[in-house]
Amino acid sequence: MLPCTEDFATAIKQTGRDINVVIAYQNDDSYIFLQKDNIQSLTYNSKVNKGLGGVVRKVADIKAIYNEYTANLIKGMAINLYYKCGTGNCKKALLYINQVKVNKAKTLITIEALDYFSYDQTNKALPIMKNVDLITYEKTIFTALGYKYLIDSDVVNTELSLGYPKSGKVLETLEAIAEANNAVIDFEDIIIYGLKLPFNLPTTFSVPVNTEGYIYPGNDIQLHVKKLAFSVPVDVIDEDMELIDFELDDDNSDQYNEVRINLFFPSSSVQKSLGKVTATVPGSVTDYNIGTIDFGNTMIPQLCVFNDMVDFADYSIGSDSFTLSVNNSGVLAQNFEAEMYGLDISEATLKDTNTDSNVKQISNMYVQSAAVYDTRIFKSPNCTMKTFGNPLYEVGDTLQVGDKQVLILEENISFNGGLKATMKGVVKLETN
Repeated sequence: MLPCTEDFATAIKQTGRDINVVIAYQNDDSYIFLQKDNIQSLTYNSKVNKGLGGVVRKVADIKAIYNEYTANLIKGMAINLYYKCGTGNCKKALLYINQVKVNKAKTLITIEALDYFSYDQTNKALPIMKNVDLITYEKTIFTALGYKYLIDSDVVNTELSLGYPKSGKVLETLEAIAEANNAVIDFEDIIIYGLKLPFNLPTTFSVPVNTEGYIYPGNDIQLHVKKLAFSVPVDVIDEDMELIDFELDDDNSDQYNEVRINLFFPSSSVQKSLGKVTATVPGSVTDYNIGTIDFGNTMIPQLCVFNDMVDFADYSIGSDSFTLSVNNSGVLAQNFEAEMYGLDISEATLKDTNTDSNVKQISNMYVQSAAVYDTRIFKSPNCTMKTFGNPLYEVGDTLQVGDKQVLILEENISFNGGLKATMKGVVKLETN
């Protein structure tokens, strides 16, 4: 549950609440605050895939009046989404503009803004690690990518014995790490910034960056790794005052009676050749792709041996393959050879031939030791509830709704002068 300032938590639950949505951003030497008189509608969606854990993804679709202030909004810009109610406010998310469209009459502007992971699609090279535990590899990834981070001590199985690349894609690797930790990975503010501004804001409010007496929106964020599981409810939804509708979903095709988690571990500590690639690299070339070593099975790549000095241009390494590009600044062609060595873990996977549709099989290369995973998320029925909307709720929160406890996996908040929300999750059963 998000923090808030002043009386926001109380005011948001009142029937006569007055809600304002604020988009705050920095433009040159000023902060601009766009509000509901400028913003015609805003839809915010946050979700994590149903599983043992995963990365939280966020998107906001904004429709606003096109004017001198909204014209500043361009692709790549960081924007802060706030909700105001009473004298307080809460910061919902820091997002990055991905798309901007202006209608032909130049009266309306539509904006799509995403969380940092969704916006930053570049394939950054992940560090190769050897003989470290998964939590150390996880921290090394965060540091290499330039992320500040906080990892809660109660995430499950933090002592998994081996960390190594799953693939060259950051999101794919972090999704697998989150599942192995039974956790969600999400960006959050390091410092909680409130909007200390005049109570009655004009339609658009602009203040110089260095104006004293105000608290400004911040872009200082960190990754937070926290447990994904039913917990003590963070709040109670009043069925008469806040709840519009609650129903169990008819389609529970992803609900299982039993969950089995396969274990991966090396069958031998002796390195074996995972394959080699040879090529003749022409002279005076850059970023020359010499090919891919396909491992064939799931491997832990540990060491690459080259026949000569190498000028790396780029590489992608995962549990199943290694691709390399090189530079050759010399005028002569160079005969190139690379051989990868590592450990084979494919034969150690515990396979189950049970094809019962009510049995869920978890296969994750980072899961290499026994752990007590909270698998209730797979055994619990799905539900959907519609409410009058409370921006303080987050994906991963457990809410009390009547006699039911609900773990939230997705929230969709819509603002169109007023506020409403649809949340999806799973219901805790007394038997699970």
